[in-house]
Amino acid sequence: MYTKLKLHTRKIFVTEFDLFFKKCSTLPIFLVIRTLSLSIDIFRRVPAREPARKILLLFASLLGCVFGFCFTSYIAGFTVRLLLSALAFLGLLKCIHTSHRVKTALLCGLTFGTAYWVVAFFDLYPAFSLTCQEYLFPVCLLLLSLGLGLFIAIPCLFAGLIRSKTLRLVSLSLLIAVFEFFRAELFPQLPLNVIPSLFCLDDSTIGLRIAQFVNLTNIYTLTFVWLLILTCLFLRTVYTTSFATCAALFLLWNGGRAFNEFDVERPSGFSEIDVALIQPNIQQSRKLKASQRTPIFLEVLATLADAQKQYKVWREKEDNSAPEAEQSGGNSPIAKVSDRDRPNGSEKTNYLDFVVLPETVVPGLIYADSEEVRQIQNCIQGENTIVIFGADRIKQTKPTIEWSNSMFILSKDGIIDVYDKTRLLPFGEYAPLRGLLRAIFRYSASKVDCSAGVERNVSAGGICFVPRICSESFFKCANKDGKAKLIIQILNDGWFASSIKEQHYAIDRLRVIEARLPMIRVSNDGCTSVFDKFGHAVIRVPERLQINKFVRIRIEKTAA
Repeated sequence: MYTKLKLHTRKIFVTEFDLFFKKCSTLPIFLVIRTLSLSIDIFRRVPAREPARKILLLFASLLGCVFGFCFTSYIAGFTVRLLLSALAFLGLLKCIHTSHRVKTALLCGLTFGTAYWVVAFFDLYPAFSLTCQEYLFPVCLLLLSLGLGLFIAIPCLFAGLIRSKTLRLVSLSLLIAVFEFFRAELFPQLPLNVIPSLFCLDDSTIGLRIAQFVNLTNIYTLTFVWLLILTCLFLRTVYTTSFATCAALFLLWNGGRAFNEFDVERPSGFSEIDVALIQPNIQQSRKLKASQRTPIFLEVLATLADAQKQYKVWREKEDNSAPEAEQSGGNSPIAKVSDRDRPNGSEKTNYLDFVVLPETVVPGLIYADSEEVRQIQNCIQGENTIVIFGADRIKQTKPTIEWSNSMFILSKDGIIDVYDKTRLLPFGEYAPLRGLLRAIFRYSASKVDCSAGVERNVSAGGICFVPRICSESFFKCANKDGKAKLIIQILNDGWFASSIKEQHYAIDRLRVIEARLPMIRVSNDGCTSVFDKFGHAVIRVPERLQINKFVRIRIEKTAA
């Protein structure tokens, strides 16, 4: 009698869950749930006895490879990514569930984690190739993968110590989320394969709805909730199934609540700025050659001048379409309105408000008062136009040379501000333990360590914004005084392959959702984009494309 009641209750939950998603017309999630249900039945029918250790470890390594591929550009589509990653984690749960020895659980976690990170780090090869150090790549790949694989192996070890099968699997979900947080704290410049980025790699509305949970808590809590949902579905009891259903519904409800924050009427207290995003698509191999620095700089100047000319044509089209945009209403971050409220109180002009170029767009080391800066200043046409670009800046030469990765904020009258990168990239901008590890010293991108700046906001053109350079987006956005209404990030991902660029893109989107601030993101060769405060990609420029993009952005006025 109890068995029949249990099966009947489970059937009710599954049926109601399916009807809910059918009514919401969320076909991808519906397919994922049905496929997971069938896969869980298959996994549970596998005998509970522990198979041969070699077969179990081989199975775990294959699952790790599948899980790693879900974060790469080789797999496209939100539904496919979500399904394959869920199946891989369910397979890991089955491995731990059937492991009767702690040593077996530890080895399963280590093989899963190592294979997982081998796939993730494989796209680092171009960085080694550009510096002519391909021979170091296999060694670094193996060491990094084994080291970071421990952050999955140790949770499996602790879970293997627990005798209760249910408690073992639930604690595994919690421990993986906790150790993902530890990994981000110990190795903050290696945030690849953050599990919530699965929801942001593709421009999926459902994925963005789930990712809105980050704004309530943080990235790692979403990791735990998602893994716990999969664990509860794997256990397939009345209580765990009902919990998984409620948790999934809450994630979707919270996302819908966030999306409904747009007002019907146009709010007051907003400014509208016209921004040019310049993606020059300069090959990284060219930037490393001293003979190419002058030609590259001349190309940058020509692109900057062309962008200001193209803007006038674009503006006429946008102003002509303004009445249609005004009728549509909505608190959209993209405004197409002719009577703009200027942030600095100036009259409406035919010139851009902001022109943003990527990180290190000016090759080589320059001084703040160098000839390159003056030439860019002379290229600015509008009196109120602000040009933002990145370059490596020399701070001093005596007694020793000191340089920084900087963001220049420039107007026609001169330099407004210079922001120095605060979170430096190991082995690229500084060599850890340079005095002890002489071998690593000469493989750093520079012979002298980059100096870090101070984390702060920047005000220019009547707009207060949070400046970010490349890998600083791996950290939580620090709006120091709470006055910033925008994030401007410049980066150069030309060192890496497409998968790492897309993961960087997904992490930036998570940080936007977390901070609830729109972002202007300009890259050297992709993916240049503009996010609203909910993570929608309003503009996304494809990779390896030289293009100038224009956008009119509506942001809140900065308090006086």
